[in-house]
Amino acid sequence: GVAGGIIGFVLAGYGYDGMDETTISGAIPGIIMLMSWIPALFTIPVVVVLLWYPLSSAKLDEMAKLLRVQRSNA
Repeated sequence: GVAGGIIGFVLAGYGYDGMDETTISGAIPGIIMLMSWIPALFTIPVVVVLLWYPLSSAKLDEMAKLLRVQRSNA
């Protein structure tokens, strides 16, 4: 839902109107931005979180063991 809203706001900012074919040429810079800069801006926080999150093989083994214990007790 959020992604759809972002797309709508960006295209509206470039004057796109889905009912008017003449607005497509003016919205092309917005479309290019939606395919390049905006995804890049969302990628940076994801990379930071992945670098910060301490997920190692030992941690995965520990979580798998905990899940097996919890499932056997259920």
